[in-house]
Amino acid sequence: MYWYNWYNWCKSCALIDNHIMRDKNCKFEFKLVEIDEVENLLCTISVDNYAGTNCLDGKLLRTAAIHISTTVCHLFNACLSSGICPKLWKEGKILPITKKTQIPSGWSE
Repeated sequence: MYWYNWYNWCKSCALIDNHIMRDKNCKFEFKLVEIDEVENLLCTISVDNYAGTNCLDGKLLRTAAIHISTTVCHLFNACLSSGICPKLWKEGKILPITKKTQIPSGWSE
């Protein structure tokens, strides 16, 4: 299965390079983040946010923003520069939310 996915990915890259992007001079780069940007973003996190897979809730991040912004900034910039992110950042927590529906009359619960 891995080989099949890798093969299709390579075919897609070749299609993009040879046909879609041929004769185009496009370049994409990430801009490194600044400490004050990280601190401002951490301060805007809602205190009502639930903890993700890392168990850090919004209130903790917001309260500690001034103390952790330098480290978080360095970590983000290292990830952007190297192209490698911690595995935990690639995971997510999905919580299904059911709709509240009315039970039609005549149906039993």
